[in-house]
Amino acid sequence: EKMINFIRLKLKEQMIKNGEPLERIRGAENILDPDALTIGFARRFATYKRANLIFGNFERIKRILNTPGMPVQIIFAGKAHPADRPAHEVIKHIHDISRQEGFAGKVVLVENYNMTLARNLVQGVDIWLNNPRRPLEASGTSGQKAAINGIINFSILDGWWCEAYDGTNGWAVGAGEEFSDHNLQDEVESRIVYDLLEQEVVPLFYTRGADGMPREWVRKMKQSMITICPRFNTHRLIEDYTTGFYLKAHNNNRDFSADGYARARSFAAWLDRVQAAWDGVRITATRDTIREALDRNEPFDVEATVATNGLSPEDLAVQLYWGHLDSQSRITEPSVLEMTCVDAGAGRYTCTVKPDKVGHCGYVVRILPKHGGTVVYRPNLVRWQ
Repeated sequence: EKMINFIRLKLKEQMIKNGEPLERIRGAENILDPDALTIGFARRFATYKRANLIFGNFERIKRILNTPGMPVQIIFAGKAHPADRPAHEVIKHIHDISRQEGFAGKVVLVENYNMTLARNLVQGVDIWLNNPRRPLEASGTSGQKAAINGIINFSILDGWWCEAYDGTNGWAVGAGEEFSDHNLQDEVESRIVYDLLEQEVVPLFYTRGADGMPREWVRKMKQSMITICPRFNTHRLIEDYTTGFYLKAHNNNRDFSADGYARARSFAAWLDRVQAAWDGVRITATRDTIREALDRNEPFDVEATVATNGLSPEDLAVQLYWGHLDSQSRITEPSVLEMTCVDAGAGRYTCTVKPDKVGHCGYVVRILPKHGGTVVYRPNLVRWQ
């Protein structure tokens, strides 16, 4: 209720600022229902975040928002880059919808998004909606902040939610699919949003015990906090950056600067040699023993022939990038194996793969430079089959 009162005050202020009629300004004092299921969507308004995805089917979302005894309401907030005209159109679209019959009082767009507004939303809504166009979401930290406050995430499997979602701590829209047809993607995923709201989210929220408590909803809130808070926090952030980057950078600096930067000079000379030869490095042939469909743990062999252009096996990491194939022949859950050089003169590399499940497998061979037994990742120094 504290959050609802805050939103009412913000709406009243923006209506006064925008010169709205007195009747609408007075109506802001009673807008939104403190007891209704409240969905929050607050973040930067970039078009790939698809703020208006939930309005793909007007009649269906209107029915969901206005179901007798189980009302739902949505609070939008955010800003777009001044030069992002398509994002401005998304904001205008949501603003226009919020004034239409069936949506007025159920959908609100709060202007002047800032930290105070964000803090109130991540503490007060019931569901945190996130539906970016996969795979464009880098992280999605607002959902992490919401989870710390007991808000349940309802999101596309993209960004951090791919790692956090476990089937019990929120809702996932889809199964991580990617679409080449964006219109089809919007249609499919908006339909999934409606199905989840109608069949799972709304019924769970309004299933109450004799004392009026939504016990299963509270259980899901707790499960969300139990599984997310210990893993997605600044303690882990500092630990991951320190152990994964800062300490390694410190140790590399120490090692490379020792003995008058002897190791740095050696590495620079090796890198110059690899870069000079790289245009002539390529994969000339591959062959394998893969059957049409493999049984679980049935191995298959892959052999690659590589033109090294004078580089030695110690200079190159020839890798097999492999995995099971989906319905569109794309590798899912890829694994990487380093292939073994069996004939340096002929540039022959081999490896054996043992799939842990049945199904169709695919692979591609790639080459990267290697120095002192460690793969070196450099722009333009990777060769794919």
